[in-house]
Amino acid sequence: MGASKGMRRGDKVQVRGEVREVKAARRKEGRTEDLVIVFKSGPTLRVRAEDVSAGRRGGWRVR
Repeated sequence: MGASKGMRRGDKVQVRGEVREVKAARRKEGRTEDLVIVFKSGPTLRVRAEDVSAGRRGGWRVR
């Protein structure tokens, strides 16, 4: 399952050792391999979908 289809508001994402809460996740227009993750706090993150993987306990991890 792709991250943008499984990732939901309120999910936890580990980024560089820090856990952040997702406000929204969507694919970038025109580049379906890119993912835009908006967090409740902190900057928006744009990553390649292949760099996002399911972590433990229903969370997500960004390489």
